Amino acid sequence: MPFAVPVVLPFPDIDPVLFRIGPLAVHWYGVGYVVGILFGWWYARRLAANTALWAHSRAPMSLTDLDDFVVWAAIGIVLGGRIGYILFYDLARYVAEPLRVFAVWEGGMSFHGGMIGSVLAMALFARKRGIAPWSMIDISAAVAPPALGLVRVFGNFINSELWGKPTDMPWAFVFPNGGPEPRHPSQLYEALLEGLVLFLRAALPHPPTEAENAASSPAPLRSSTACRAFSSSFSANRMPISAICSARRG
Repeated sequence: MPFAVPVVLPFPDIDPVLFRIGPLAVHWYGVGYVVGILFGWWYARRLAANTALWAHSRAPMSLTDLDDFVVWAAIGIVLGGRIGYILFYDLARYVAEPLRVFAVWEGGMSFHGGMIGSVLAMALFARKRGIAPWSMIDISAAVAPPALGLVRVFGNFINSELWGKPTDMPWAFVFPNGGPEPRHPSQLYEALLEGLVLFLRAALPHPPTEAENAASSPAPLRSSTACRAFSSSFSANRMPISAICSARRG
Protein backbone atom coordinates (compact mmCIF):
# COMPACT_ATOMS: atom_id res chain seq x y z
CA MET A 1 0.00 0.00 0.00
CA PRO A 2 1.54 3.35 -0.95
CA PHE A 3 2.30 5.75 1.84
CA ALA A 4 3.34 9.39 1.96
CA VAL A 5 6.97 10.16 2.52
CA PRO A 6 7.69 13.63 3.91
CA VAL A 7 9.49 15.75 1.35
CA VAL A 8 12.41 17.71 2.77
CA LEU A 9 14.59 20.08 0.82
CA PRO A 10 18.32 19.71 1.48
CA PHE A 11 19.76 22.76 3.14
CA PRO A 12 22.21 24.35 0.67
CA ASP A 13 25.84 23.89 1.56
CA ILE A 14 26.90 27.53 1.27
CA ASP A 15 29.89 28.77 3.21
CA PRO A 16 28.89 31.89 5.20
CA VAL A 17 32.28 33.30 4.13
CA LEU A 18 32.10 34.45 0.52
CA PHE A 19 35.88 34.73 0.11
CA ARG A 20 39.04 35.41 2.08
CA ILE A 21 41.99 37.67 1.40
CA GLY A 22 44.67 36.75 3.90
CA PRO A 23 43.21 37.32 7.39
CA LEU A 24 40.25 39.26 5.94
CA ALA A 25 37.03 37.27 5.52
CA VAL A 26 34.13 38.70 3.54
CA HIS A 27 30.85 37.23 4.77
CA TRP A 28 27.60 36.91 2.86
CA TYR A 29 25.93 38.65 5.81
CA GLY A 30 27.97 41.80 5.25
CA VAL A 31 27.50 41.63 1.49
CA GLY A 32 23.73 41.69 2.01
CA TYR A 33 23.97 44.89 4.05
CA VAL A 34 26.40 46.60 1.68
CA VAL A 35 24.50 45.74 -1.50
CA GLY A 36 21.18 46.66 0.12
CA ILE A 37 22.42 50.05 1.31
CA LEU A 38 24.09 50.87 -2.02
CA PHE A 39 20.96 49.87 -3.95
CA GLY A 40 18.86 52.01 -1.61
CA TRP A 41 21.16 54.97 -2.19
CA TRP A 42 20.94 54.56 -5.98
CA TYR A 43 17.17 54.14 -5.95
CA ALA A 44 16.66 57.09 -3.58
CA ARG A 45 18.54 59.33 -6.00
CA ARG A 46 16.25 58.20 -8.82
CA LEU A 47 13.15 58.92 -6.73
CA ALA A 48 14.41 62.36 -5.73
CA ALA A 49 15.21 63.18 -9.35
CA ASN A 50 11.69 62.21 -10.51
CA THR A 51 9.83 65.50 -10.21
CA ALA A 52 6.47 63.83 -10.92
CA LEU A 53 6.57 62.24 -7.46
CA TRP A 54 6.79 65.49 -5.54
CA ALA A 55 4.48 68.41 -4.87
CA HIS A 56 5.45 71.51 -6.86
CA SER A 57 7.67 69.21 -8.99
CA ARG A 58 10.53 69.61 -6.56
CA ALA A 59 11.97 67.05 -4.14
CA PRO A 60 12.38 68.30 -0.55
CA MET A 61 15.99 67.08 -0.46
CA SER A 62 18.86 67.42 -2.91
CA LEU A 63 20.94 64.64 -4.39
CA THR A 64 23.83 65.87 -2.24
CA ASP A 65 21.64 65.44 0.84
CA LEU A 66 21.01 61.81 -0.15
CA ASP A 67 24.71 61.23 -0.80
CA ASP A 68 25.44 62.43 2.73
CA PHE A 69 22.53 60.64 4.34
CA VAL A 70 23.64 57.18 3.18
CA VAL A 71 26.45 57.29 5.76
CA TRP A 72 24.03 58.30 8.53
CA ALA A 73 21.62 55.54 7.47
CA ALA A 74 24.33 52.86 7.46
CA ILE A 75 25.47 53.84 10.96
CA GLY A 76 21.89 53.93 12.27
CA ILE A 77 21.01 50.53 10.78
CA VAL A 78 24.14 48.71 11.97
CA LEU A 79 24.36 50.26 15.44
CA GLY A 80 20.62 50.10 16.04
CA GLY A 81 20.36 46.53 14.78
CA ARG A 82 23.27 45.32 16.87
CA ILE A 83 22.34 47.15 20.07
CA GLY A 84 18.72 46.07 19.68
CA TYR A 85 19.70 42.42 19.32
CA ILE A 86 21.92 42.55 22.39
CA LEU A 87 19.31 44.27 24.58
CA PHE A 88 16.24 42.38 23.34
CA TYR A 89 17.51 38.85 22.77
CA ASP A 90 20.87 37.88 24.28
CA LEU A 91 21.99 40.40 26.88
CA ALA A 92 23.39 37.83 29.34
CA ARG A 93 25.70 36.33 26.71
CA TYR A 94 27.22 39.67 25.76
CA VAL A 95 27.63 40.73 29.37
CA ALA A 96 29.62 37.52 29.91
CA GLU A 97 31.58 37.92 26.65
CA PRO A 98 31.64 41.65 25.84
CA LEU A 99 34.09 41.35 22.93
CA ARG A 100 31.51 39.32 21.00
CA VAL A 101 29.59 42.57 20.58
CA PHE A 102 31.88 43.29 17.61
CA ALA A 103 31.47 39.84 15.99
CA VAL A 104 28.69 40.99 13.66
CA TRP A 105 29.67 38.36 11.06
CA GLU A 106 28.21 35.73 13.38
CA GLY A 107 24.78 37.28 12.97
CA GLY A 108 22.73 38.92 15.65
CA MET A 109 20.99 41.96 14.19
CA SER A 110 17.55 43.03 15.38
CA PHE A 111 14.96 44.27 12.90
CA HIS A 112 13.35 46.42 15.59
CA GLY A 113 16.70 47.89 16.63
CA GLY A 114 17.72 48.59 13.04
CA MET A 115 14.41 50.33 12.40
CA ILE A 116 14.77 52.47 15.52
CA GLY A 117 18.35 53.32 14.58
CA SER A 118 17.41 54.29 11.04
CA VAL A 119 14.47 56.43 12.22
CA LEU A 120 16.76 58.25 14.66
CA ALA A 121 19.28 58.79 11.86
CA MET A 122 16.54 60.19 9.63
CA ALA A 123 15.20 62.49 12.35
CA LEU A 124 18.63 63.87 13.24
CA PHE A 125 19.67 64.31 9.61
CA ALA A 126 16.38 65.96 8.67
CA ARG A 127 16.71 68.41 11.55
CA LYS A 128 20.31 69.21 10.65
CA ARG A 129 19.48 69.87 6.97
CA GLY A 130 16.07 71.46 7.47
CA ILE A 131 14.22 68.68 5.62
CA ALA A 132 10.67 67.62 6.48
CA PRO A 133 11.06 64.36 8.48
CA TRP A 134 8.14 62.66 6.71
CA SER A 135 9.84 63.27 3.40
CA MET A 136 12.90 61.37 4.63
CA ILE A 137 10.65 58.56 5.81
CA ASP A 138 8.85 58.57 2.46
CA ILE A 139 12.09 57.96 0.57
CA SER A 140 13.33 55.39 3.08
CA ALA A 141 10.05 53.44 3.04
CA ALA A 142 10.45 53.02 -0.70
CA VAL A 143 14.11 51.99 -0.79
CA ALA A 144 14.45 49.84 2.35
CA PRO A 145 12.60 46.63 1.31
CA PRO A 146 15.27 45.26 -1.10
CA ALA A 147 17.88 45.59 1.64
CA LEU A 148 15.63 43.72 4.07
CA GLY A 149 15.14 40.93 1.55
CA LEU A 150 18.85 40.60 0.80
CA VAL A 151 19.78 40.39 4.49
CA ARG A 152 17.12 37.74 5.11
CA VAL A 153 18.66 35.54 2.40
CA PHE A 154 22.39 36.40 2.54
CA GLY A 155 22.44 36.72 6.30
CA ASN A 156 19.71 34.81 8.10
CA PHE A 157 19.15 31.92 5.68
CA ILE A 158 22.78 31.21 4.78
CA ASN A 159 23.75 31.53 8.46
CA SER A 160 20.92 29.12 9.39
CA GLU A 161 19.35 31.51 11.89
CA LEU A 162 15.77 32.60 12.54
CA TRP A 163 14.48 29.33 11.09
CA GLY A 164 10.81 28.50 11.38
CA LYS A 165 8.54 26.15 13.23
CA PRO A 166 8.40 22.41 12.41
CA THR A 167 6.24 21.60 9.41
CA ASP A 168 5.45 18.86 6.91
CA MET A 169 5.18 21.26 3.98
CA PRO A 170 7.08 20.06 0.87
CA TRP A 171 9.34 23.12 0.88
CA ALA A 172 10.57 22.52 4.44
CA PHE A 173 14.29 22.43 5.28
CA VAL A 174 16.23 20.59 7.95
CA PHE A 175 18.45 23.38 9.23
CA PRO A 176 21.96 22.44 10.47
CA ASN A 177 21.33 23.88 13.93
CA GLY A 178 17.55 23.46 14.05
CA GLY A 179 17.28 19.84 15.11
CA PRO A 180 16.09 16.88 13.00
CA GLU A 181 12.62 18.26 12.24
CA PRO A 182 11.83 19.83 8.86
CA ARG A 183 11.09 23.51 9.41
CA HIS A 184 9.53 26.47 7.68
CA PRO A 185 12.16 28.60 5.87
CA SER A 186 10.75 31.67 7.58
CA GLN A 187 13.74 33.75 6.45
CA LEU A 188 12.65 33.20 2.84
CA TYR A 189 9.07 34.11 3.68
CA GLU A 190 10.33 37.35 5.15
CA ALA A 191 12.59 37.99 2.15
CA LEU A 192 9.60 37.59 -0.16
CA LEU A 193 7.16 39.67 1.90
CA GLU A 194 9.42 42.33 3.42
CA GLY A 195 11.65 42.49 0.37
CA LEU A 196 9.74 41.96 -2.88
CA VAL A 197 6.12 42.58 -1.84
CA LEU A 198 6.86 45.75 0.14
CA PHE A 199 9.12 47.05 -2.62
CA LEU A 200 6.36 46.61 -5.21
CA ARG A 201 3.80 48.10 -2.79
CA ALA A 202 5.92 51.19 -2.21
CA ALA A 203 6.55 51.53 -5.94
CA LEU A 204 2.85 51.93 -6.69
CA PRO A 205 2.20 55.42 -8.06
CA HIS A 206 0.57 57.91 -5.73
CA PRO A 207 -0.26 61.58 -6.23
CA PRO A 208 1.99 64.15 -4.53
CA THR A 209 0.41 66.12 -1.72
CA GLU A 210 0.95 69.48 -0.15
CA ALA A 211 1.63 68.19 3.37
CA GLU A 212 5.38 68.02 3.64
CA ASN A 213 5.48 66.49 0.14
CA ALA A 214 4.71 63.10 1.65
CA ALA A 215 1.60 61.00 2.02
CA SER A 216 2.71 57.53 0.97
CA SER A 217 4.68 56.78 4.15
CA PRO A 218 1.80 55.55 6.36
CA ALA A 219 0.67 52.98 3.78
CA PRO A 220 4.06 51.21 3.41
CA LEU A 221 4.49 51.30 7.18
CA ARG A 222 1.13 49.59 7.66
CA SER A 223 2.01 47.08 4.95
CA SER A 224 5.35 46.42 6.62
CA THR A 225 3.65 45.72 9.94
CA ALA A 226 1.24 43.28 8.30
CA CYS A 227 3.99 41.45 6.40
CA ARG A 228 6.16 41.31 9.49
CA ALA A 229 3.37 39.94 11.68
CA PHE A 230 2.44 37.26 9.14
CA SER A 231 5.98 36.03 8.43
CA SER A 232 6.95 36.09 12.11
CA SER A 233 4.10 33.73 12.91
CA PHE A 234 6.15 30.96 11.25
CA SER A 235 9.39 31.73 13.10
CA ALA A 236 10.37 29.44 15.97
CA ASN A 237 13.26 31.30 17.58
CA ARG A 238 12.22 34.93 17.61
CA MET A 239 10.92 36.50 20.79
CA PRO A 240 7.59 38.27 20.33
CA ILE A 241 7.76 42.01 20.95
CA SER A 242 5.21 41.68 23.77
CA ALA A 243 7.56 39.29 25.55
CA ILE A 244 10.47 41.67 25.00
CA CYS A 245 8.55 44.51 26.59
CA SER A 246 7.55 42.31 29.54
CA ALA A 247 11.16 41.21 30.02
CA ARG A 248 12.36 44.81 29.95
CA ARG A 249 9.79 45.82 32.58
CA GLY A 250 10.73 42.85 34.74
